[in-house]
Amino acid sequence: MFVKSLLSSIFNFASQHFEGYQDNGFVKMVQKIISTRRLAVFSFLGVTAASVYYLRTKQIVAVTMQPEKEEPNAKCSWNGQIIAHELWLNPSTCISEDMVRKVNTAHDYLKNCGFQLRGVQADGNCFFNAFLKSYQSQSQRIPLLDSAEDKVAYLRQQVADQYRRSSNGSKNSDRATSILQDGEWVSSAEGELLVHVFKLSMRILIAGTEKESDIFTYEQWDGESWKYITEEWSVANEAVKLKPYVFIVDLVGHFVYAVPEKTQT
Repeated sequence: MFVKSLLSSIFNFASQHFEGYQDNGFVKMVQKIISTRRLAVFSFLGVTAASVYYLRTKQIVAVTMQPEKEEPNAKCSWNGQIIAHELWLNPSTCISEDMVRKVNTAHDYLKNCGFQLRGVQADGNCFFNAFLKSYQSQSQRIPLLDSAEDKVAYLRQQVADQYRRSSNGSKNSDRATSILQDGEWVSSAEGELLVHVFKLSMRILIAGTEKESDIFTYEQWDGESWKYITEEWSVANEAVKLKPYVFIVDLVGHFVYAVPEKTQT
């Protein structure tokens, strides 16, 4: 009775933990032995040893066949924790569900274009830091910017000067002064004024929760003067697209930047 009970326990364990046991020839053999009243000692030992080997083998196969866990970014799974760490560069930042949707929308769009997101600190200087990071990968160089000791302050000065010359500057002169202050947040429209200064094209992806707006701003010489052009990336002249440009992503609350997918930094 003891032997029969032991074999029954082994069979029950196999049936509960492993799929397809009904079709397994070995388990059928165990069932047949259990139903036989004459159990020799060697049968008991042989079946027990074979059972242990069989179950251990199944356990090993079950472990090795488990699918590997995917990395967080494998399927556009940007969550609040990853966004805070990778795009805000501050793991303690609280990221809203609305922002999570915007980041994932931007991620999907950029991936189709062959780009990926990169982050900067959210310290009020995020537009300028995103500009500088994207600029570093461009072939076009700006000597005065490269030699500036405080590059963010230099960029702020250029934006403020251009703002004073604009139609908005005549209406709101105090804004130019505010732009000069370290940590003062600027809008993408204000940041685009750098195109006037450096004649360097700028692409800004404005992220939404469901769709995005991809804006391309550049200056083009028409034979008499420079023309300031802002248009959707999809309709921009293909020849102009091939020239170097800074690529900034406006998450509407924080600026980051985009780099080609194969870029490591």
